[in-house]
Amino acid sequence: MKYAVLLFFMSCVSINAQTQDLSADTVVQDSITTRPEHLYAEDLAWPYIKIGVGTWLPQGKMADFQETAFEFELSLEFPSETKKRSFEFGIQFIPLNQQRNYTINTTDGPFGVRGTLMMNGFMRFKKYMFKSSKAHFEMGAGIGISSIFLDTVDVQDEDILEDENTNTILFIPGLAYLYEFEDESKLILGIDLQYSPYQLEGSPISEIGSMAVIPKVSYRF
Repeated sequence: MKYAVLLFFMSCVSINAQTQDLSADTVVQDSITTRPEHLYAEDLAWPYIKIGVGTWLPQGKMADFQETAFEFELSLEFPSETKKRSFEFGIQFIPLNQQRNYTINTTDGPFGVRGTLMMNGFMRFKKYMFKSSKAHFEMGAGIGISSIFLDTVDVQDEDILEDENTNTILFIPGLAYLYEFEDESKLILGIDLQYSPYQLEGSPISEIGSMAVIPKVSYRF
């Protein structure tokens, strides 16, 4: 009888151990089967390229030298739909319309300089503030470098100009509304605030402006 009870007890322990192993295997299998689905959902949000156009509106002292100009933008976006955020690398090209030339003083005397092109390169983190199945509203903050390429007003002064561009840090927060169509193309309406404290070495007015507003529209094919 004692051996029968011991045999029964050992059988119960063996069955319980096998059940636990089976449960553990099931949990592992479940985690294996559910994890790729989660990763697959993340992988669906592929990075995409956006092309955009807008209007560059100089503000404050910047408007004393520059007029409203056309803006062209190209960017690469890395979205994370599950975390409702995205990361963007972008570049903006702005052909400048100079209305008042800059002046640079040298040992040979003053000469006039004008800006021909502004180029902004930035990276920006964006957070979705509101999201539905087809649209979302986002807020972003970015940092980068802004450059103004310079040229002399008179051709004979070309050899005097030592630096053909002036560079500064760029802060570029923005707001945008994105709508996704049935074919997965996207239309984005946005507005950026550009802050780039430019200084022109050798100019009597060293600070030549820093603020601009850029309303724009972008499209992802």
